[in-house]
Amino acid sequence: MKKNGSFKSRIARAGVLPDILMILLSALMLFYFSGIIQGGQAKVFDVGAVVVLIVFVNAVVFAPIMDRLMTTDLAKKLDYEASGKASPDVRMSIIKQLMIYPLVSAFAFGILYVVDELLLIGILKFAFKIDTPTLVFIALGIFHAILIEAISRYIFVENICSDITKELLQKEIVPEQVHQQRFFGLPLYVRVFFHIIFPFVSGTATQIGLQYRAIMGKYHLAHLSFKMGMLLLVSMATYLFLSGFFFRHIYTTIRQSITLLEGLSSGFQQKDSYIPTDLGYELELNNFLINELLAYLESIARTFREASQNILASTSQLADVAAKNDEITSNEGAGVTECLHTMELTKESFNSVRNRVANIKQSAENTMAYVGKSSELLTEEIGKMTEITDLNLETISKIKKLSEKIDAVKKTIATINGLAERNKMIAFNAELKASSTGETGKNFHIIANELRRLVSTISSSTQEIQGSIKDIQETADNLIISSEGGNKKIREGSASFSRLEEKFRELSVSSTVTYESAEDMQDKMKEQSESFDQISESLTQMSESLNEFKETTYVMTSSSAKLKETAQKLNSINALRISEV
Repeated sequence: MKKNGSFKSRIARAGVLPDILMILLSALMLFYFSGIIQGGQAKVFDVGAVVVLIVFVNAVVFAPIMDRLMTTDLAKKLDYEASGKASPDVRMSIIKQLMIYPLVSAFAFGILYVVDELLLIGILKFAFKIDTPTLVFIALGIFHAILIEAISRYIFVENICSDITKELLQKEIVPEQVHQQRFFGLPLYVRVFFHIIFPFVSGTATQIGLQYRAIMGKYHLAHLSFKMGMLLLVSMATYLFLSGFFFRHIYTTIRQSITLLEGLSSGFQQKDSYIPTDLGYELELNNFLINELLAYLESIARTFREASQNILASTSQLADVAAKNDEITSNEGAGVTECLHTMELTKESFNSVRNRVANIKQSAENTMAYVGKSSELLTEEIGKMTEITDLNLETISKIKKLSEKIDAVKKTIATINGLAERNKMIAFNAELKASSTGETGKNFHIIANELRRLVSTISSSTQEIQGSIKDIQETADNLIISSEGGNKKIREGSASFSRLEEKFRELSVSSTVTYESAEDMQDKMKEQSESFDQISESLTQMSESLNEFKETTYVMTSSSAKLKETAQKLNSINALRISEV
């Protein structure tokens, strides 16, 4: 914040030249143009001593006190701001105080010097008995000098405050306060009056005062014309001095705006090319707004540049993605076509399996029917075999009873054979007896012979019966053996039939399960067939979507290429018009 010294020292130095200018102008008005020395109204030494005393008192006593009173608070605030602790609101209050300080300083010292002027006029009137026309001219001349001093002080002090304000405005501030109050110094029309109109009016009044002094004091015409010319030259010099600063400030401010705007319009801008501004009046506000606009444009340009770079990068990626999408879409299209073909083959195989499942279901249903009928027949056969077994057992029992009867017959035949042998012996004995008796025993012999023949016949018959009985016995025994073997086979057959019946029952259950499974499988396969149809439809739609996506990808590739070209152009334009900040 310090530039060639502290704020106080810079302000003090800024008032030196205006004070010297005022003293010189006041001395000319007092010692030359007023004519009090040439006219003998007062001595140079006496008047000079009074002037020197007043100037000394101002320089040693009043000016330092006034300067300390006006600059101490502002200097402390500037030191506080330089420490980096000031908030934007505090910084804005400092800026406002800096911009109003030149007017306060010029007004305060102007009042001080007006008081000194009144004191000097009083001394000249009452101590030196200067006449009224001369005092009027001296008052007008010294007031003109004081006005020049005030304006000069305002200009020099404003330059210092402006430099400090320009530095502060580069830091964080509160733009809303600027937009609300607009600027913090004197308006431009007041500056015109202050820098141009007031000095002109004051210089003219001084000229009139000199004429009034000449008329009332009866100056010689030639001498008056010379002094009027000299006073006019002095007034013109001071007028040009003051107006030059004013117009130079305005020209510099406008030139900075024009230079920046020309640079922007030509597409070229130097880095950090903001316009230094102090918010002193309308033109400075204009530069501040231009700076804001420039900052806004730079933010837009930065965003624009980032966006264009992002668009460029995105379009490059988009182009790559589009190319990959095109390749992927082609591969996926081929894959979907292959999937559709595979689905058709799968559907054919599925329909074949479905038909087979239907056949299996029909076979299972037929098997269930056959097994049911076979089970019924098998149950009937098992019942019949049980009946055969019972009949066989009954036959065996009867055969055994027949064997018992045959044994009884054998015993009877044996008894008959025994009786036949006894009868045979009896017949033999009777025949012997009949032979021995002769003719009387002839009939007895015939009887004995017939008896023996009957016995022989009985023996032959019994033998035949025994043979038949033996055959019957052997047949009965064989029949029993065969029946028992058949009975065993029947029992084995019954057991086999029982096992077969169990297998039939298992086959029936298995056939039922197969039938139910086949029926359930048919339902599932029906649902799966519908799913196959939906999948096929989805694949068909996917194929159509892929074709549309492929066309879209082609359009996207073309668009991304055009967008990339546009982004490159935008990036080039952005690089040409707005440099990096």
